[in-house]
Amino acid sequence: MGATLRPLAEENSDPNLQNAYQIISLAMALTDSGLSKKKKRALQAQLDTLTAEEGWELAVFSLMELGEVDTATLASLKRFMQQAIDNDEMPLSQWFRRVADWPDRCERVRILLRAIAFELSICIEPSQQSRLAAALVRLRRLLLFLGLEKECQREELICQLPPNTLLTLLLDIICERWLFSDWLLDRLTAVVSSSRMFNRLLQQLDAQFMLIPDNCFNDEDQREQILETLRELKVNQVLF
Repeated sequence: MGATLRPLAEENSDPNLQNAYQIISLAMALTDSGLSKKKKRALQAQLDTLTAEEGWELAVFSLMELGEVDTATLASLKRFMQQAIDNDEMPLSQWFRRVADWPDRCERVRILLRAIAFELSICIEPSQQSRLAAALVRLRRLLLFLGLEKECQREELICQLPPNTLLTLLLDIICERWLFSDWLLDRLTAVVSSSRMFNRLLQQLDAQFMLIPDNCFNDEDQREQILETLRELKVNQVLF
């Protein structure tokens, strides 16, 4: 368990959270080696009844990771999971932006990964193929985000940037409908410490934008326009 489970607040009447809390409590009780066989069977029967219902997984993993979850947080995670399917045409950059802006981002990503892993583990029947496909879409998007985040962290070390700088910058660039060199110059010079690091950052961004998946961009021409602007700054060898 990633965090200490705290008592469920009395005012929190969300049934999924209430069930999740009972599931975790029963699972913990079943680890008691001193239980009689009769007591163990009774607890297992209660646990089986609760887990036979749908919708408990995300709430359980949220409680396990955060220790305390309110209705709003759980609802936000549910919406996000569903948006990965419903908004299939949404640019990945917008989806990534939502993840990047989360409070407790690392914990919430782990919650989603656990929930997706559970989905994949139970989708073994032919009748569950649509559920399997939905889980794979969610997993692919999360893995793409984690890969992008890791690469940004690596480049921050190379370019001596403050932590958590490059991912935000990269997403801001993609969210620009048209990238102007003056805007980009201002953003880059605000985070680098020297002209050498400036040129190194240009090289890293050029390589990064060459590899980012097509559906991260607003249209098919945006990647080229961003690369042209980066290379314009590079050719001009702008010093500050």
